[in-house]
Amino acid sequence: MTNSFLTFIPSINHFCTMKQFLSVLFAGFLLLDWLYAQNYDELVFQNMEDSLLKIMEKNKIPGVQVAITNRDSILFLGNLGLADTRNNLPVTGETMFRIGSISKSFAAASIMMLVEEGKISLDDSISRIIPEIEFENKWESSDPVRIVNLLEHTSGFDDLHIMEYVTQAEGWTTQKCLDFHPDSRTSRWKPGMHMSYCNSGPVVAAYIVEKMSGQPFEEFVRGRIFNPLGMVHSDYFPSSYVAKHLAKGYTGDELKEAPYWHILGRPSGAINSTATEMAAYVRFYLNRGRVDSVRLLDSTTIYRMEHPRTTLAAKAGVTEGYGLNIATDYFKGVKVCGHNGGMNGFLAGMGYMTDLGVGYIFFMNSDGEGFSELERTILSALIPDSLVKTAADMTVKGINIDPAMSGWYRSATSRQEISAFAQKILDVVHIRPGDTNFVYQPLFEPKYTVYPIKEHVLMFETENHNFTPLVYIKDGEGAEYLQTPCFSGNYVKTSGFRVWFDIVLAGVCLLLMASSILATLIWIPVRLIRRKPCRFVAARVLPFLAVFFLSMAVILFMQGMSGDMIENFGSITIFSSGFWLFSILFVVFTGLSLFTSFISFGRPMNRAVRVHALLVTLACVVVSVYLLSEGLIGLRTWVY
Repeated sequence: MTNSFLTFIPSINHFCTMKQFLSVLFAGFLLLDWLYAQNYDELVFQNMEDSLLKIMEKNKIPGVQVAITNRDSILFLGNLGLADTRNNLPVTGETMFRIGSISKSFAAASIMMLVEEGKISLDDSISRIIPEIEFENKWESSDPVRIVNLLEHTSGFDDLHIMEYVTQAEGWTTQKCLDFHPDSRTSRWKPGMHMSYCNSGPVVAAYIVEKMSGQPFEEFVRGRIFNPLGMVHSDYFPSSYVAKHLAKGYTGDELKEAPYWHILGRPSGAINSTATEMAAYVRFYLNRGRVDSVRLLDSTTIYRMEHPRTTLAAKAGVTEGYGLNIATDYFKGVKVCGHNGGMNGFLAGMGYMTDLGVGYIFFMNSDGEGFSELERTILSALIPDSLVKTAADMTVKGINIDPAMSGWYRSATSRQEISAFAQKILDVVHIRPGDTNFVYQPLFEPKYTVYPIKEHVLMFETENHNFTPLVYIKDGEGAEYLQTPCFSGNYVKTSGFRVWFDIVLAGVCLLLMASSILATLIWIPVRLIRRKPCRFVAARVLPFLAVFFLSMAVILFMQGMSGDMIENFGSITIFSSGFWLFSILFVVFTGLSLFTSFISFGRPMNRAVRVHALLVTLACVVVSVYLLSEGLIGLRTWVY
């Protein structure tokens, strides 16, 4: 096609002048644009809306608001369902929703405005610019935390701790929020190695904006972004207008009404807005930083925001992934940029496809199921069938998969350190040669065929048509890593023996501990029926009590997580205090059980019972030592 078009160009002079040729060419582009626009007729959007309504009904989503926009205007605006179920109030064009973490991209855009003005650089060390903000990085002399690390989530900081999540920070300044609990801002690995999602980074970046601009961050965003885009009602605070028009947020399966959350880090998730106003923000990206005739950011800056540069994978030349609070991903083979967000009672999604000149924003006033299905439905309506690809279609010929990529990998990072204890054992993936292609398989999950798209870069496609890149890379010390740039996945290569040793050891310990409960349920009734005294009963009872207390701690933790986690663990409740107490009792009775098991060898006792009690005790010791090393024993969640 291309060759024949290029061949045709020289012969055009035989039939018309250059002016005539340009007129014909321009008319051709208009025709192509018109033909493309027909892909988004009323039927397309009607079918999409019907599908969205079915998803809402299936997942009990009260209300949804969605806008589809091109570079010039809104193509579709849908106000579906209820904004307030108690009063039966429908979602309207004026209904506002909380956009959650999409707010982070406004912090990045604000920083880039100052970068373009020459006031700061992305490579500036934050300890030099804002020495008054506390953080810890033991590699600061060689690998300082830079502004770019805050926005690409490569600082290594732990995500916000529980007490930061539960604190209502109404009326707090940005600095007060940062001074409240700086413990979470601790680099757990060298900054610039791994992407690990962290809500404190954009807040620190917002404080830099305040210091460099001399005005509160929210005022900076209003003057430099909201007002030029016509987002006149969007607000970080629950203003009178927001309070009047904000949809009710619902949480849990029972759709409990969620109170307004004055989050500690407003720049990371506090914006309230409408689909109409956020559509203008989407057009800002589609037009590569321009709003009508006004340019807010240079097009090269927008490109920089969409592509990471600080992770090991990015330094190796992989540009897909999480950039400056904007992620680049692929759906059905089409490049999609954007961000999603969640708040207590709300979920939101923003995406745009620059190559297609179209984008979307949608909200739901529930934090339950159905969000991903809504987004896939919107994307599927916008992507023409002619552009749909599979991961196999994106394979680059001539690139062979490096055999060194084969092997076992375990999680090297965790978004929240409190969950690292489980990830180290269960978050494991395996890459190996298959019958025709290499295979990628997370532990105990389905396997995926992977395809080479770049040197040391593989890609696989999930059943939901999301494409996930896998990047094999080494650090400066020779450690081998597998990174998934879009999903905070960072794995370090290990041996299959170590993987299965840990899994088997954990499994054996859990089985032995469970057997203690089963044995107790058997021997107590038997002894009561036979009315025979039990010799050295402490050797039987103490291991059981240790297991019982751990079981209670786990049950309370799971019950608390299944409800309102912030409410259940952010203060002294039956869940938080129970977990604290029972975890301590578990260790105490494990120690007593170990002592009793050893002295039991000098007491008359059934040999099989003695051996079983000792094995259960040793299992409790292993679990105790591991949980103690992870800081979970005696964890006071209300001050964590």
